[in-house]
Amino acid sequence: MWKLYQRSKAFRLNPADEMGIDEGAWLRWMFNQAVHTFGAWVEGQLAERDKQGKPVHKIERLLDLPIQPRKLSLSQFYEMGMEEG
Repeated sequence: MWKLYQRSKAFRLNPADEMGIDEGAWLRWMFNQAVHTFGAWVEGQLAERDKQGKPVHKIERLLDLPIQPRKLSLSQFYEMGMEEG
């Protein structure tokens, strides 16, 4: 829903149209409202700062996404086509 909100906002699209919902004006309106309410809530949370000006929330926590730290080596960058500078 977050990606749908972002896309709808950036390109001024109707979320119901994007999802192919064409059954009734009330259903379309309710779906659009749900997407907007969720997106506005996430944006508000991401805008929160502590006293030092650092973000209070992370998008991964708000969306309940797993955070898995990865260790990368230089050889992995070389494999991706990155050359030594």
